Amino acid sequence: MYLSINQFLGEIPSSLSNLTKLEKLKIKENLLEGEIPRELGDLCYLTFLYLSLNQLTGCIPPSIFNRTIMRVIALSNNNLTGELPTTICDHLPNLEGLLLSENILGGVIPPNLEKCKKLKVLSLSINEFTGTIPRDLGNITNLTELYLGLQHLEGSITSPSKNFYFFFFTFPPICYIST
Repeated sequence: MYLSINQFLGEIPSSLSNLTKLEKLKIKENLLEGEIPRELGDLCYLTFLYLSLNQLTGCIPPSIFNRTIMRVIALSNNNLTGELPTTICDHLPNLEGLLLSENILGGVIPPNLEKCKKLKVLSLSINEFTGTIPRDLGNITNLTELYLGLQHLEGSITSPSKNFYFFFFTFPPICYIST
């Protein structure tokens, strides 16, 4: 279902979960507000979730991170809060893109991201993450784009298996990376 760039107002209806065969949900670049319905995580065939560039608030429902066939979660440019689950990649073996930049997410970057073996793009910049960058991010062999800038992070990424296509951090550095 492609409903992007329509200036839709209001909340995302939880009744979308009645579309049980839905594989792709793209409602980006609208004026949607409120919380992401937890029922979206019940869509068994959902592989692509694009809700970026809206005005969504609240925490990301944990059910979103429990879809083993999910390939892309794009929730950037909203006002989402809370922390990412420490077990974020335990149920996302096929995840290729995790795009959560420009929100108000906090806490630490989950240490088990290397379990997302197919991850190509990790975008967490411009949030409120703190602490140490998980050292094993460099072990994600498919990772080509990594965005962690404009946060209070420290640490290094060990043994990158290949060169990043795009590697974004800020200057002056507020996080130190050595590969």
